[in-house]
Amino acid sequence: MWEAPAGVDWSGFGSELVRNCQNFLVPDHEDGPYKRVLEHDVLTTEKLDTGKLRLDIKLQDVQDFQQHLHQRLVTDPEAVIRAFEIAVEDTVRNFFPKTLQEDQQIKIGIVGELGPHTVSPRALSCAHISKLVRVEGIVTKCSLVRPKVVKSVHYCEKTRQFTTKEYRDVTSTSGQPTGAVYPQRDDQGNPLTTEFGLCKYKDHQIVIVQELPETAPAGQLPCSTEIMLEDDLVDTCKPGGRISVVGVYKAIPPRASGQVGGLFKAVVVGNSVRQLSREADRDLTADDIRNARALAHELMS
Repeated sequence: MWEAPAGVDWSGFGSELVRNCQNFLVPDHEDGPYKRVLEHDVLTTEKLDTGKLRLDIKLQDVQDFQQHLHQRLVTDPEAVIRAFEIAVEDTVRNFFPKTLQEDQQIKIGIVGELGPHTVSPRALSCAHISKLVRVEGIVTKCSLVRPKVVKSVHYCEKTRQFTTKEYRDVTSTSGQPTGAVYPQRDDQGNPLTTEFGLCKYKDHQIVIVQELPETAPAGQLPCSTEIMLEDDLVDTCKPGGRISVVGVYKAIPPRASGQVGGLFKAVVVGNSVRQLSREADRDLTADDIRNARALAHELMS
């Protein structure tokens, strides 16, 4: 088992869970498949320059490694995904030092079959709240890509000191939600000026996914659900496309002054997007056409 490095914050997460994720990525410090994926597919010059860093983890590989870890990934995905992010950060620090910049982070994407948790927008219910789901459907609407502030930087002219503040909402997997109000004064009451050019942002987009026509009950209107995409997942689909999204189904409290009602809005916070149409479209070779014609000739004779 590996010991916790001094530079990695494990607060709020079980060390055993993080070690399991580390052993999954690099078993016994060997050259495992995910280490090679990190080296050749994720930590490329193009992706490092654009910041689109995401490691896709297959559910079948997790199940083959440890059944308990797979079960917890489905039932408690936020804790496991965060543990995988810490494990990936430690793996990169050990095997590929000085590759990532200080503010860069490798995101985790989950791909593969989810069994009973593969649902249509109609089948989503309160039983899926805070669990990992796979939603398949047709994109009917895509919002504009807007920046969401992650860290703000403020300058005090009197003390000539910079102050930073990090922001997280209920969709974040890196910790508890924080307030969304910009600090106006420092601890001594001095006014602060926001340096917008030094602030850190991430892309944010809302996608509406409608259930597939072949899965919708006859005579009923199709149901839809909201998918929240961030960072490198934005602009990965367009209206009319068939997609499969794996993510966490989360309940978002309504915005109200002074009180919170009993009705919550639920969205799927996606961490991987796959095009169903691309999987279905296959180029036919000459042998395929020849075999199809032979089969048709046999059926007609």
